[in-house]
Amino acid sequence: MIWLVLQIWIFVFGAFVLGAVLGAGAGWMAGRQPAAHGGARSGEAGNRLGGAEIAAGALPMSPPPRTANVIDDAGDDLGEIIGMTEADIRRLGLLGVRRFGEIASWTDDNIRWVEHQLGEPGRIGRERWVEQARSLFDQGAG
Repeated sequence: MIWLVLQIWIFVFGAFVLGAVLGAGAGWMAGRQPAAHGGARSGEAGNRLGGAEIAAGALPMSPPPRTANVIDDAGDDLGEIIGMTEADIRRLGLLGVRRFGEIASWTDDNIRWVEHQLGEPGRIGRERWVEQARSLFDQGAG
């Protein structure tokens, strides 16, 4: 019985080690640094809210223009955009985005910049935030 328990523990430990090795290898093959080595590599931008880094200049990105400099401006109810969570609204607020008109005017470069800041590439297009914001803006909700 003791031998069986020992074999099970050896098997579990072996599976753990194999998973760790394969995970590190997959990360290396994808060109990423394992988190254990920490920090950004030289030549990488480090301004994303989520903390992960991408190579500087990898994609053309530019921040969206700010239309309001009023800090106490409540803005529009961005929760009307389907798929946008309270956390998204807070993070967009930190980026100075509070109105449907601002989101509706985003260019592809602006979208990539915001997605980079949010740490969710492709999400804005998948959830059609710009189209929804444009519709809400046109309806006078913003």
